[in-house]
Amino acid sequence: MMLREFIATLPAGELWVFGYGSLMWSPCFSYKEKRLARVHGYHRALCILSTRYRGTHRKPGLVMGLCRGGSC
Repeated sequence: MMLREFIATLPAGELWVFGYGSLMWSPCFSYKEKRLARVHGYHRALCILSTRYRGTHRKPGLVMGLCRGGSC
């Protein structure tokens, strides 16, 4: 599902983003409200291969993602 399609299913103005890592201090988008939250069933881990900010196409770097289990 594309983000545009997902947003179309939400009530007007209702989109909450769970921010972890750099989204907590530099979200790069404006927001109306900020709250502390905890997600149960997922934990932070270096589990996403990336060539955008770390690594190269031949040897991608690891960036933070959410994996099943635990909480954060």
